[in-house]
Amino acid sequence: MEKNERGALIILYRLLLVLLICLVLVIIGLTLYSLVFGKKGDAAVPAAVPAGVPQTVQDNSDSESIFTGIGRLRLPAADSDVTGSVVVISITFPYDPDDWAFTEELAARIKDFRTIAGDFMLETNTSELSKMSEDQLKNTLLERFNRILRLGKIRTLYFNDFMVIE
Repeated sequence: MEKNERGALIILYRLLLVLLICLVLVIIGLTLYSLVFGKKGDAAVPAAVPAGVPQTVQDNSDSESIFTGIGRLRLPAADSDVTGSVVVISITFPYDPDDWAFTEELAARIKDFRTIAGDFMLETNTSELSKMSEDQLKNTLLERFNRILRLGKIRTLYFNDFMVIE
């Protein structure tokens, strides 16, 4: 290496070191500022809903919210290739919003809930669906949803929509 290149590298390393030190000082300064002048309140309650958790309807009479993240699904039934039938279903359920670990697990499992509902519909033809009561359908989906959950369990399911369109 030539002497000029070595000198330039030394200057570059020193400049990067100074920038790194400044960045660390800014982070420490802002942390101390927020600790001293930050909002006083209950530190155990998070300020925001975890990423990915859909907005919920909260009932203030008890500390439960309704999980609406699964949304409305349009799923083919097992015999849809023959009949062209589609199942439209909207699944919601109550959960405790104060249980942040379970709330985050629910948000992370939205795709799995949709897949489970879709797989069930693909296993069931329209005549079987019409013979099943709403409670049987809810219990079957509830059991399958709870199988994948580790940090809590869903107690009941609600169907805002349930239609078999042939």
